[in-house]
Amino acid sequence: MKRSVRAGSAGGGARLVVAAVVGMVPLLAACDSSSAGGTEESSPAVASPVSATGSAAAGPADDRELQQRLAGFDPEIEGFARPDSGDEPTETASEAFGSAIAVVEPARCNALEQAVGLGTDEDLRDAANDLVRYPGFFVPGGVMPAEPPFDPSIGLVTRVFGDEALAASLYTTLLEADCTSYTMTQDLGVHDRVLEQTVDDVVEVHLDGLEEPTVRVVYGSGRAYGVDEDGRIEEGDFRDSWSEYVHVDGPFVIMVETATIDDEEAVVAQIIADYLAHMNGA
Repeated sequence: MKRSVRAGSAGGGARLVVAAVVGMVPLLAACDSSSAGGTEESSPAVASPVSATGSAAAGPADDRELQQRLAGFDPEIEGFARPDSGDEPTETASEAFGSAIAVVEPARCNALEQAVGLGTDEDLRDAANDLVRYPGFFVPGGVMPAEPPFDPSIGLVTRVFGDEALAASLYTTLLEADCTSYTMTQDLGVHDRVLEQTVDDVVEVHLDGLEEPTVRVVYGSGRAYGVDEDGRIEEGDFRDSWSEYVHVDGPFVIMVETATIDDEEAVVAQIIADYLAHMNGA
């Protein structure tokens, strides 16, 4: 299953994974809810900053040329295309990550869920004026399957940080995460959206052609479903496995989500290289 690029996590940002399954981004564990929550921690974590202190500092969103450059990133991925060709505008970090609140259980998994979606604890504070964009959800030939699973597929999240140290901290957060399974519940008003996922591995990899290392998060399984006002579970989707690659190069960060694609690392490396070249004006 796949969260599309916009159905992302409320705390870590709009990710791609589970999205396509329930809406359009990171999903889930095909385990029952007890496998992710349970006894490991008693207090769930809110997966989104809920309050801002002070006024937002100037950031990438104040640079019109940089904003246009990020908005213009439209990767060509051999064999893949977006189901629609509409423009995906840029957003500030506060817009991208501050509109919805999700609860992650166990609480310690909130850090991974947030970071893999390129979110940070500063998204409503000092980093509020960072730039974020979701370039789209890519499937073979641009034709979305009539029914899940929506694989093979590729999803992207891009961000320009005003603070390179904050960008680099994503690696530390991911590599030090102690999380093997979790449940994220998002309150959408008329119903809740629930994502359950298992995490098989978080590892640093070196992709061909890239100077900096990349962190790969491997999800083992996932499940996404809705719960209505009466507590009834609405039909959802399942997914066996997928990976999310986070790459940081100075202020420029990208997450590439992949599921069941051939030559996965080569494809991911090319997308990242194209993004960095585009953002550096090459």
